[in-house]
Amino acid sequence: MKVLIVGLHKADILKNLYANATFLGPRWRFMPSMPALSHNKHHASIEIAQQLIQEQLSKNNRLYFDYVDLGDGPIPLKIDLSGHDIDPTQYDAMHGQDRAKEVILGMRQTMVAMSEQKSGFEGFLGFLNQAMLEQGSKNFFEDDSETLKKEPAKKNTR
Repeated sequence: MKVLIVGLHKADILKNLYANATFLGPRWRFMPSMPALSHNKHHASIEIAQQLIQEQLSKNNRLYFDYVDLGDGPIPLKIDLSGHDIDPTQYDAMHGQDRAKEVILGMRQTMVAMSEQKSGFEGFLGFLNQAMLEQGSKNFFEDDSETLKKEPAKKNTR
């Protein structure tokens, strides 16, 4: 199942997925919830994330990240941030079931809490994220297309 990332900054998503990764390598698969011992995740850099995104866009106009190093060593993310949603299958296989969804949900909750007192665009993003939290995992784009398929086209009677 895909996870909707509309309203979140891609560099923040990359940073948070990196910071919340629990990968220890193939021989440690029996302990998927144990944090990587060799990586101090508190030093993940948003500046490096933004730089990696710019590099990917200049290379091939796609935001697929295999192994990422945001300051604490390379970690496999295997995630594509190109669209409005992400397929977390590969990330979750390495870092724990529904791990990517939990990270995105945590980002939305933080953004809503921070934007309650804001106005303008930041307030709008907070409102958007609140609406998505209330909808749960419902994919807005798929549901809109289903509604359009069910409603017959109205004829112009003029």
